[in-house]
Amino acid sequence: MSEHSQQALANATNSASTANYGAIFAGLMAKGIPEPEQRMTFVSSCVGWPEDDVHADGGLCDLIADCEDITRATFCRHVDRGEREALERQLGYAVHGRVGLLTMARDWHVSYHRSRWHGRRVYLFKHSAIEYVFAARQGGSTG
Repeated sequence: MSEHSQQALANATNSASTANYGAIFAGLMAKGIPEPEQRMTFVSSCVGWPEDDVHADGGLCDLIADCEDITRATFCRHVDRGEREALERQLGYAVHGRVGLLTMARDWHVSYHRSRWHGRRVYLFKHSAIEYVFAARQGGSTG
């Protein structure tokens, strides 16, 4: 996981850091969203989303309004596995299910979606009414 992605992941799950996230996110937008190019990387949850992009054309509200439902398998094919698993662990899920342990894959309260964010394809999941958004770095996949 890249340093930028680790920072975004930490900030998304730590509301005390939300105030600093806007500056970090602006830097990511200016430089392009972090590697790897092939798979989409974690950008932010809606909780830590920069205020100036929430109601902007093509921003968070449009991204959520235009979501299409997809399967977990489709979501997993498009996002970085290491980042997804790290986020699942931070949310309290077992990554590889053993009897009696809840995995995100078995949690019927989690839904998976794709949408567009300022014209770029993104994939996201919703957990406890919070959207967790993954996107390709600029110049990467827009499919």
